[in-house]
Amino acid sequence: MISKFVRSQSKITHSAIRAFGAGNSLWGSMDSAPADPILGLNDAFKKDTHPKKVLLGMGAYRDDQGKPFILDCVKKAEEKIVRD
Repeated sequence: MISKFVRSQSKITHSAIRAFGAGNSLWGSMDSAPADPILGLNDAFKKDTHPKKVLLGMGAYRDDQGKPFILDCVKKAEEKIVRD
């Protein structure tokens, strides 16, 4: 299947076809990018065992009853936008 795709692309060379055919990856020699520090915050949160930890990362916040919790700073920003 890959060979059919590669052959159909006029810009792909025969060496690329051989690399795919031999089971080699064109990406095999590339280094991984460094870990994203922002996403690492979620990992740190998951590892934290403190019983009162609060995730203030991505997503919507909810109270203990599952209802949306709006941060005070967000409420103040909304009020300022409405006033202006």
